Amino acid sequence: MGILKKFLLFEKHVCPWWLAYSWDHRLRKLIHNPHQIIKPYVSEGDVVADIGCGMGFFSIAMAEFVGSSGKVYAVDVQQKMLDVLKKRSQNYQNDLPINAVLAENVKAIIKESVDFILNFWMLHEVENKESFLKEWFSFLKEGGKYLLVEPKIHTSQKLFDEEVELCKRIGFVELESPHIRASRAVLFRKGTS
Repeated sequence: MGILKKFLLFEKHVCPWWLAYSWDHRLRKLIHNPHQIIKPYVSEGDVVADIGCGMGFFSIAMAEFVGSSGKVYAVDVQQKMLDVLKKRSQNYQNDLPINAVLAENVKAIIKESVDFILNFWMLHEVENKESFLKEWFSFLKEGGKYLLVEPKIHTSQKLFDEEVELCKRIGFVELESPHIRASRAVLFRKGTS
């Protein structure tokens, strides 16, 4: 079973794929512009992972930044989400370097270290956060960055602080707290402080 799938409580915590249409659309860019949020952390040629990618709102922007020499692993527990992502990415003239990965297949498919990991509005859904974070920590290159973003509406400051402390115990080094609307966010780096 995949590292994302095995740590989620499907019935209680995973957003149904069809509900994602309520916020994963063009108007969302007014609140969460993926280019503004992602651009400071992703460069051409990078290998990046969008964990809990949903319908690819951030994955597509990441693919534009890494270009044809880079790679995006868009990981989700729901095949329906990945199917919508694949369809959306076909709307672009250039082939986007997106690898849609069902969470249960992560270890079989991702065979390389990644430069950047995005975890946008989903860590609060993970049952065993420590195991989940350790697994993704192992995929990150030394010096690679991890952006943790949680929704204020679902994640109290106390819970978010606990997630941040857990990240630090695992070995992530806190760099900054970027401002992202309706969210709590911390950027980490793998490696020494």
